[in-house]
Amino acid sequence: MNKIVTGIQMELKSLRMYKWQVVSSLLILPLSYVFVLLLFGGVRGEIVAYLVSGYMVATFIGAFLGLYAIRICNLMEPRVLELYSTMSVNIKEIAFSLALTYIIFTLPVVIISSYISVIFARGINVSFLIVGIMASLITILLIGTFLGLLIRNIFIAQGIIPLLSWVFLLFAPVYYSVEQLNPIYRGILMINPVTHCLNLIRLGLGFESITNVTGSLVYLIILIVIFGAYSLKAFNRVYILERFY
Repeated sequence: MNKIVTGIQMELKSLRMYKWQVVSSLLILPLSYVFVLLLFGGVRGEIVAYLVSGYMVATFIGAFLGLYAIRICNLMEPRVLELYSTMSVNIKEIAFSLALTYIIFTLPVVIISSYISVIFARGINVSFLIVGIMASLITILLIGTFLGLLIRNIFIAQGIIPLLSWVFLLFAPVYYSVEQLNPIYRGILMINPVTHCLNLIRLGLGFESITNVTGSLVYLIILIVIFGAYSLKAFNRVYILERFY
C-alpha cells in the first residue's frame, strides 16, 4: 500500500508541469460545450441534468482517454522503465497508482455532477445511476489503458489519442439527443461504448433509454473483460530489472 501511495504522490507532483493541460482536459473543454448549449437551449431542469451527465462522461474521456492513456504510453518506454529500476516496484503497481491518481482527479466532478443532475432530473433510480457511473469509469479507464499499451510511443500517442478522444465524444450523445438522428447514424453510435455508458447513467436520472439497458450493460461488461485481460497480459510481459548500487 505504501508503494501505491508513493506512486500517487509522485504522479501528482509531476502533473504540476502539466497543470494547464489537466485544467483544459477536465474543465475548460467539456464545460465550454455545456455552457454554449445552455445559452441556446435555456436553463430547464431536464436539459441541465442531460448536459451535466454528459459533462461527467466527457471528463472521464479527458482524464482516462487523454491524460492517463498518454502516461501509460510514456510508462512503456524503456528509458522511463529504467527510472523505476531503482525502486522496488513492479509495473502493475505503477500503473495502478497512475489509475488511482486520475480517478482522484475525476471524483470531485463525479460528486458535483451527480448532485446537480439529481436536483434537475425527472426522476431518480439510484441503483442505475451508481452502476452507470461505475461501469463508465471502469470501461473508459480500461480503454485508455488499452490504447496506451497498444501505441507505446508518446510522440505518436500525443497525435492519435486526442483525435480518438474527439471521435469518442462526437459519436456519442454526450451533448445532443438521438431522437431525431438518422437510423444509420444511430447504429454507428451504438458501436461506441460511451453511448452505452450514457444510456445507463441517464436511465438513472429518469431519461428514456436509447437502447436496451441489459444490452448496454452486457456490452460494457464484455469490453471490461476484454480490455482488462489484454492489459493484465501486457503488464505481465513487462519486467523492471532492479539496479543495485
